[in-house]
Amino acid sequence: MQISHLSVNHLRSPLGYDLREPSFSWIVGESVSERQEKARLQVFLGSDCIYDTGISASLDSLGTELPLRLQPRTRYRWQMTVWGDKGD
Repeated sequence: MQISHLSVNHLRSPLGYDLREPSFSWIVGESVSERQEKARLQVFLGSDCIYDTGISASLDSLGTELPLRLQPRTRYRWQMTVWGDKGD
């Protein structure tokens, strides 16, 4: 399973933008599964995890909004983990 085209508010590198309500999206490919069954999204500031959705079946790869206020001109990192309906 490969996760690609990670974006925030449809931007691939949104550094410098004021994103009041960030919407995270991604594409899953190269998988034996037919659909995403569950996912986990984590947002980091430096090495500190500032938001973790936990493992959830409700995260939508087309756009998942988080109740998170990101500061402009601040570098964040985010990580996706996805599980498919066939166990991959």
